[in-house]
This record gives sequence, structure tokens and C-alpha cells, in this order.
Amino acid sequence: MCFQSKSQAIKLMDKVISEQTRIGEDRNKMMERQVELQERQAEMKAIMKRRNREEKRKEEEAEVDLVQQMARDCGVQPHNTRLRYTVLQICKDKKTMTFFKKTDPDARKDFIEFLANVNN
Repeated sequence: MCFQSKSQAIKLMDKVISEQTRIGEDRNKMMERQVELQERQAEMKAIMKRRNREEKRKEEEAEVDLVQQMARDCGVQPHNTRLRYTVLQICKDKKTMTFFKKTDPDARKDFIEFLANVNN
């Protein structure tokens, strides 16, 4: 009789241990999925950050191209390094660049020459 109760106790313990093992394995799988999800989110964040940096760089490059074209359109010659350098200085400051773009086209060269004289 005693032997049979031990057998039932062992079977019960075996069942409980098996259930706890299964629960632990399920928890481990869930944790692994959570870690994978966090890794994917970090990768996506890094990709988005790179894309945003690249977009910003392209926008800035387009703005510089526009200012350079505006300078050429108002008569700044490629061989005039003093005025070209002033255009570069305009491109380095967002507010000055915005002001330059909004300046009347007929006054842009005067603005560049004025800045060239002020900065030298």
C-alpha cells in the first residue's frame, strides 16, 4: 500500500515538474521573442535615423545648389573667388541663406558684394 502511494506521489510530482518545465520553456520563448522584437525595433530606428540624415543632407545640398545658381544668375562669376567665397559663407548660415533667397534678384549681387566687403 505504501508503495502504491509513493508511485502516485511520484507521478504527481512528475506531472507538476513537467508542467513547470513547459511553463518555463514557454516563458523563455516569449522572452526570446521580446528580445528579437526589441532588436528589430532598434534596427528600424537606426535605419530611420540614417534615412532622415540622408534626406536632410540632400535637402541642404539642394539649398546650396539653389543659392549657387541664384548667385550665378545675378552675375557672380566662377573665377571671382572673393564673391564665391562670400556665397560659401552665405550657405553656412541658415538665416543668411534664407534672407539671400528672399532678396530681390536685382539686389542679390549687391548683397554678396556688401558681405564680401564687410567680411574682409
